[in-house]
Amino acid sequence: MPTISPPSRDRHRRPAAAVVARPGKRCVETSVQKAFRLLEFLAESERPVTLAEAAAVCRLPKTSAFRLLKVLHALGYADQPAGARGHVLGARVAQLAGSDPNTTLKRMVRPLLEGLHGELDETVNLGVLSNHRIVYADYIETTRALRMIVSPGAWEPWYLTAVGLAIASALPEDEQEQLLVSTDYTQAAANGRRLSPAILRPRLRVFRRQGWAEEEEAAVSGVACLAVPLATLGFVRAAISVAVPVARLSRSRRARIGELLRSSLVTAARHHVSR
Repeated sequence: MPTISPPSRDRHRRPAAAVVARPGKRCVETSVQKAFRLLEFLAESERPVTLAEAAAVCRLPKTSAFRLLKVLHALGYADQPAGARGHVLGARVAQLAGSDPNTTLKRMVRPLLEGLHGELDETVNLGVLSNHRIVYADYIETTRALRMIVSPGAWEPWYLTAVGLAIASALPEDEQEQLLVSTDYTQAAANGRRLSPAILRPRLRVFRRQGWAEEEEAAVSGVACLAVPLATLGFVRAAISVAVPVARLSRSRRARIGELLRSSLVTAARHHVSR
């Protein structure tokens, strides 16, 4: 199970952001080097990082860590997911990476997102599973005032999202089990519930049978999401979802959205095969 661990003390390895002193010269670590150490720690962590953890692992005074995190937030290089107490990488980091690895996926799935958005006028998302996280690659917001706001590059633990549950439900059994047992479930759902492999296994079986997954107030309070995996389009670690405020989600509408997701994917898969 992934955990946050301190930097290696192996004498044969040097931390990526370590400062190397030149003979005869005094070595002073700059604020830039400290900021990069924080960024590297955020990138390696499987869950949001608290101020105390950042200070301890990066060996910084809490006041320095707080100040640097504040600057990183202001510049878009750090973020704080809704309902989380810790810090994660911001969307600006993805922009610096240059080429988008999801370009082909986004191009193929965009018409599907537009169709669902036009039919439902709810926020629709495209998410990708990466390092036990769901990273949002694309979205279209609802025009309604009450909405869920998602930014490309934002992420959540896979087990708290309908996108992640949909992807996991479609994985081969051995890969699904590996994902379940290697996940750190430290972050609780927005509704306070703790999840585990024992709780998720039967849910994933249900989602696999019905063809779509759902969660309610796990990622964001007051919001439910329904999602369908894109494995039939050749993207085994991607899914699309519809995010709906629970106030607008009756039982009948839930069933309608789930069926619309499933049927839309079937149509898209047929079109994909015929090309």
